[in-house]
Amino acid sequence: MGAEENHLAADSSVAGPAAEALSEYRDVGLASDFEPKQNIFFAREPTVGGGGAPRYWDLSWFTKEVTRGAFVEDEQNFWWATAPQNLRGKITARAIKFHHHGRIHIRSAKFRADATLYLSLRFRDDLLRPAPLFLWDGSNWVQIGTLGGNRDHRWKTSQWKVSPTQRASVDGYFIFKIGVKAYSDSVSGDLPIDKIKLADNQDTSEFQNDADGLWPAFPAGNFDNLASTREFIPGEGPFFPYGVYGGQWVTDRGGPKTCGSGPKDSWRIMAEAGMNTYVIHGWQASWASAWVTSPGDYDWDDPGVSVNGPHTLGLEEQIFQAKCHGLKIIPNFVTDTRAYWIKHQYGDEQKTLEALGNIMTRYKSEPAILAWYPVDEWDHEAQDYGKPQTFSHLLYHRAAISSPNRPRMLLSMGFFGADTWKLTGEEAEILATDIYLNDHGGVEPGLARQAEVYDTIRRNMPPGRVFIAVPESYNGTPQSVPGDQIVAQFYNAVIHGAAGVIFFGMIHPNNPKAQPTTWDGFRQIGRELFGTEGIAPFLLPPARTLDIMGESGLAKSSNPNVHFIYLENGDSRMLIAVNSKNSVQTTTFAVEGLKAGTAIGVRFERGRTVTAGPGEFSDSFGPLERHVYDLK
Repeated sequence: MGAEENHLAADSSVAGPAAEALSEYRDVGLASDFEPKQNIFFAREPTVGGGGAPRYWDLSWFTKEVTRGAFVEDEQNFWWATAPQNLRGKITARAIKFHHHGRIHIRSAKFRADATLYLSLRFRDDLLRPAPLFLWDGSNWVQIGTLGGNRDHRWKTSQWKVSPTQRASVDGYFIFKIGVKAYSDSVSGDLPIDKIKLADNQDTSEFQNDADGLWPAFPAGNFDNLASTREFIPGEGPFFPYGVYGGQWVTDRGGPKTCGSGPKDSWRIMAEAGMNTYVIHGWQASWASAWVTSPGDYDWDDPGVSVNGPHTLGLEEQIFQAKCHGLKIIPNFVTDTRAYWIKHQYGDEQKTLEALGNIMTRYKSEPAILAWYPVDEWDHEAQDYGKPQTFSHLLYHRAAISSPNRPRMLLSMGFFGADTWKLTGEEAEILATDIYLNDHGGVEPGLARQAEVYDTIRRNMPPGRVFIAVPESYNGTPQSVPGDQIVAQFYNAVIHGAAGVIFFGMIHPNNPKAQPTTWDGFRQIGRELFGTEGIAPFLLPPARTLDIMGESGLAKSSNPNVHFIYLENGDSRMLIAVNSKNSVQTTTFAVEGLKAGTAIGVRFERGRTVTAGPGEFSDSFGPLERHVYDLK
């Protein structure tokens, strides 16, 4: 029998226990879930009541599988980009997307106008809080209840009474809505729905008993308190990651087993700028060995040559070059975990998990690997880029099992607010976010948005987690970001609590699109982090944060455009501040316990000092300028 034949009748009328009982029933999870004119279907468009278009996990554009992006699971496996050959014994569900809403149309013709009806849904409770359930009464949405909110990942059935006064038939259908509208937090997680029934009785005999869903628990980890230890590799001590997302690889006098030593070597350039970390974006990568030089790729790299593999440089060669230059690597499976590549590169979800797990197992003790980064832009909306929260969880669970001595990193864009960090904080010890200046109208609004997202992460991620900022250096724009904006973004991230800063992305300084000051900015950060006066000791244990932007009341800035963090390291205290505006700003810092007449040293400014008044001091900032004050 084919897959669809094995599936319980998807859309049917069902007789209940009483002879006159009437119902409409659908077992969800087939390509036909969205076909109108069925007795029950999911609507793609908002036919009544506004609220924007509903959003579901739907791969109709991509695949002809019988499930078309529906969720399928059994006790051990999950499908979404592909489908199992046989659906018998498996749960199939259509999922409403995180922070969106869904609409269910149910044919009304057979029900008496005066009958009390009952809506039953079987769903998996992946929600942080209850989602509202509405019914269209002809003029307005009437809330008839809520569903879920325990986030116990159990399949469960709930039932709601539908009275005659609450409902109206529109073109022959009752219309139910789960969630408030598009881009609202009312659906606080992906919401898979397995079965739907509307009846004039309370019978749910078609529905299985409540049961645990596929959501394996993480083993006890070595990095649950990473925020306090900052030790990414056991035994190596606290570490502040600073670097770029790699790209434009140029070797200068290097080879697969020869360290690049020339001045145009990409790895040497990163190391000499003071960087200690870079991210490998795995674009359908050869995760084993690959090294192919391409002298004609660039006209600016001579005597260096572009180096790649069949798709990108091999992991073995990346590790070798990183070790040559004292760099750490964070590998990211950026395309390997998208629907197209799951289907066409690996074959299905289980083979993908196995293949990526094998990579992480192979390199689980490699000292050049700082962390694993399975999912990029977890909250990406595009069906061809994003992936369900269930599959992300299975990836991170596989990482935890395959490489227990390395932390897991997960990056999100952050436009879904606090819920993003609550959910992703369950998956990874390192959270990250990429907020680019050019996506937000330039440096001033970009810095403001970065600060807003960093604060949201810091306030909502679970205890023990850290976050890494991914600000913009080069993102395919006509030119790279200039040096003063590079430096301002770095200090903005540190001030708002980042445990590392990795810029997106690498642009070779000889590339004509690289502004001359971009690498000046990178080198300045390297000196000011790790040089003789470097601030790194104040950013790592045993140092601690006393205040950020006046939140603790120990320090305040009279000018909200001047952002600051107040730190303590032993008997020494430091206040780091940056001007978030591209114009001159002045401010007065009020600091608890500061004595009048204290000479406050300003690092990196040729011995300049500022004299304190009673409990405060004032200073002026040039456009985007940073000041680092020693308050001893």
